[in-house]
Amino acid sequence: MHYKDSSKTARAIAVVAFLLYLAVLLRLTVVRDSLFDGVGGRHYTATLKLWDSYGWFLRTGQVIQFRYLLLGNFFCLTPFGFACGYFRKDCNLFFAALVCFGATLFIELCQLILSVGYFELDDIIINAIGGIFGYAVHLLIYRITEKIKHGKL
Repeated sequence: MHYKDSSKTARAIAVVAFLLYLAVLLRLTVVRDSLFDGVGGRHYTATLKLWDSYGWFLRTGQVIQFRYLLLGNFFCLTPFGFACGYFRKDCNLFFAALVCFGATLFIELCQLILSVGYFELDDIIINAIGGIFGYAVHLLIYRITEKIKHGKL
């Protein structure tokens, strides 16, 4: 499931795009302004109760914030899952899920350790599902392009 026909230029563009995505992802999730504001002693928590923040947004009528949180967490690692399939020739669903789970666990732990966010189990689950979705999109695109290339579509 590797794009063997990709030119070196296309591969280089893909690498640069992925690195930019990683920079934006880390800026939004870990390297926040609060990391550098000089205010010490912040205490952020680890929320181990599933769907706690989502439920709170719904209970308080903050539907827009609920959707923002849900969709933001879902699509946060979608490009990561896509990249697993694009850059790794022998990638499969299990590998992509494992990499996406590891990436989101890394982000959540960084947020907790650096006191720039909350460690939430539901974020890990939704991010990983979004990453798996990205891998599925990659598979779909790959299969369609293979059918087109072989004249079967």
